[in-house]
Amino acid sequence: MNQKTRNTVVASVIAALIAFAAIQAYLTPANADECVLSNIGNAKSDTAAKLVAMSCRNIFNKK
Repeated sequence: MNQKTRNTVVASVIAALIAFAAIQAYLTPANADECVLSNIGNAKSDTAAKLVAMSCRNIFNKK
């Protein structure tokens, strides 16, 4: 592999990592309320909804 190809590969990997970090930061809930809103659709019962809320509170109280 020549130097130009290696530089292109390294630049591409760095760009992909930066893009991944930006997307992850955008999609990750910033607080417990956003966490609940993004996960409550998966709850099929009141008990499940309460567990989602409790889990989100536990996650964000640690931060």
